[in-house]
Amino acid sequence: MKKRAQTPDAYTFTTLFRGLSLNAQYPLTVSRALSIYHSMFTDTSPVKPNTIHTNAVLKVCALAGDIDGLLGVAARLPTRGRGAPDNLTFTTILNGIRSVAWEDTKDQGESPARNERRSRAIMQGRRLWEEIRDRWAKGDLYVDEELVCAMGRLLLISSEGQDCDDVLSLLEQTMGLTRQIPRLGDPVHKGSLRELEAITSAEEAISEKVELQTLLPPAATSTRNEADLSDPTTSAFAPLPKGPPTSQPPIRPGRNTLSLVIDACIRLRLIRAAQSYWGMLTSETGTYKILPDAENYHMYLRLLRVQHASKLAVELVEEMRRGDLGKGVGLKTKTFRIAMSCVKRDKNNRHALQYAGRLIRMMTDTLECPDSQALSMYLDLAVSEKPRDWRTIMGAIRGTELGLRNLRSLLAYDPVGSRQQSEEDVLGLVRRMVGAFDVVLDLANEDMSREEKARCREQRHTLASYITRNASRMEYNEREAAKQYESSQIGGDAEEEVGSRERKYDDDPEDVELDLAARREMEEWPQGRGWRTRGRQPSQSSDWKRSLRHEKRGERRERVKKARARRQDTGLRSEREEGC
Repeated sequence: MKKRAQTPDAYTFTTLFRGLSLNAQYPLTVSRALSIYHSMFTDTSPVKPNTIHTNAVLKVCALAGDIDGLLGVAARLPTRGRGAPDNLTFTTILNGIRSVAWEDTKDQGESPARNERRSRAIMQGRRLWEEIRDRWAKGDLYVDEELVCAMGRLLLISSEGQDCDDVLSLLEQTMGLTRQIPRLGDPVHKGSLRELEAITSAEEAISEKVELQTLLPPAATSTRNEADLSDPTTSAFAPLPKGPPTSQPPIRPGRNTLSLVIDACIRLRLIRAAQSYWGMLTSETGTYKILPDAENYHMYLRLLRVQHASKLAVELVEEMRRGDLGKGVGLKTKTFRIAMSCVKRDKNNRHALQYAGRLIRMMTDTLECPDSQALSMYLDLAVSEKPRDWRTIMGAIRGTELGLRNLRSLLAYDPVGSRQQSEEDVLGLVRRMVGAFDVVLDLANEDMSREEKARCREQRHTLASYITRNASRMEYNEREAAKQYESSQIGGDAEEEVGSRERKYDDDPEDVELDLAARREMEEWPQGRGWRTRGRQPSQSSDWKRSLRHEKRGERRERVKKARARRQDTGLRSEREEGC
């Protein structure tokens, strides 16, 4: 642009920042973005930064995981006027804090360091939300559903019950969704929890008798007033005081809010409250009339899994298959996996195996590639049923055979099959099939005919040989991948590759030098007809290399003999001198 005398405008800088955000994984991306952004504040800059530029730079810092740069840019923003932060600015900051805290602690397990790191991130978000609330109350900031849900998702990374409970208070503060359970610090909270636990246990005891109509229960009316709150003045998520309405319209909840509130209730194990929220937000006669999407139904399936409501889960999947729940609500692999895990948890239900069979038939008819984990759970459920019946287990095996055959064909012939299904999961399914055949052969002593037993043994041996072949191949691939990784860590040089591999000659450095010399000589020799037949290199055990190796080893033996003779001569001389 300099050569052509073109002056950059605001669109130019925005395009630069967006391009850097697409390459945020490189180490110099953040420093370049910040240097460009800070240069826009100089007097000689033709363009002064606005809110769009700020949001683009914040996105670069958030994707790169640079919290210091993120907060540094946010600290110098003006409160009002040109360049003041908007709702997208605060949304980007909250999402950046959450993603960095999650990435830093996802592999640490339940440890004090992980809890401390996430608590520190949540405290940063709480301080930021106080500023957002004050600006929103004054009418200086527009707050939308995306910003509210960003704060709620940040609270949900915590393992503390208070943070998850504050999600419900956040929705009450911003969207006016009446809490379906008292606050965690209320004196009546314990009594309400006991009542909800009693209702939940009673529902689990009669889960097989519950009808699908409870998917949309009537919204519970709250009898509490704002005076029942524990301390509304100290909580950042207390309801705002009654006052003149602001210029912006009220925040209307959507599908993101529905998923957020159900997730919070599942973490708190508030089953009845979650159903009340679901009914309040999705009822056709209610105020909001949200039409759930596939992810909302997946979240509700998780809720049913906590409740051990296997019948409701199967009927919900059938509704999704028929398309009665709206457009865009299709069946996916995750749908059947969550529903099957729900049925497996409800294994004490005498109809659990029947519900699992219905799910397997729907999955086989609907999905192009069945899920190996769902099939494995189906076999586990059939084998663990008490009392055991070999006919029931055999029926589960027959129901799984078609899906297993499709999975084996997918891994064998489809180039992208390994990306759709894990080979370890498929091998686990085959192992469960072998175990199920063993159980059938043990239980069916006299009831099964000889032909049927022979057929079962033949299928069992076929599956066992498949396990042996593929397990050996996977181990070989893992070893080769480890060798390639070690060589890439050391370097791509031929000498370093040889040094990183296992030595065939007792870790002798001279043998390594011999191998390198042989490889160099092999590259220098002419490539005749017998050298690279069908694209192969000469074998490592060729005559010329063997003779070179023997010659080198003979020279080494001579040197060793001479060294030993010298040591013996030195010892004899020292003994003679001492004798003298």
